Amino acid sequence: TKTMCALTILLALLSPALAEEGKPVAILGSSWSATIVQQHVLLPNNVRYEYLTEWLAPSEYGKYSVIYLAETLERVKGMKRGAWLDGDTGWQVKEYVRSGGVIVLTGGVYLQLAAGRDLKGIADLIGFERPTGSPKPATYRVLDRTDPVTAPLKKKAYGWQGWSLGVSRLKGARALVGQVDKKGKV
Repeated sequence: TKTMCALTILLALLSPALAEEGKPVAILGSSWSATIVQQHVLLPNNVRYEYLTEWLAPSEYGKYSVIYLAETLERVKGMKRGAWLDGDTGWQVKEYVRSGGVIVLTGGVYLQLAAGRDLKGIADLIGFERPTGSPKPATYRVLDRTDPVTAPLKKKAYGWQGWSLGVSRLKGARALVGQVDKKGKV
């Protein structure tokens, strides 16, 4: 159920960009995560993609409709910690998104892009400044059921047994799902 919920959310995130004909999706990072996305999202929907094993410079993002940075970039050749902090990189990432490109970050990728837990340097690129995590099972409630990303979700709340990533100090992002506390409040 967790996998299908995550895939539904991912497909909803990718839908506008996937409609852009001619450009494939670029996948970098964890092979297990990439395989799940390939098998359950891209192949069934006849979406072209390229699984890249070498770092893709943001100046090259425009060749792709979606950049999916999956879970960890440790095995991506040429990727160095803090990759989004170098020179004009931030501007190039922003321009890609402004022109309709989509970037999906999963797992701890954002920590690698920022070279550690200090996210201030890339907060305006990823939409938040501070991650918080919890290894405890939790319940997450859908906060905005009208958004195209969350509209396909059938239930109002979902249980999650794995590690949870929370964020605070939202910058350019909007919370669509929130963790429910013991009192039932988000």
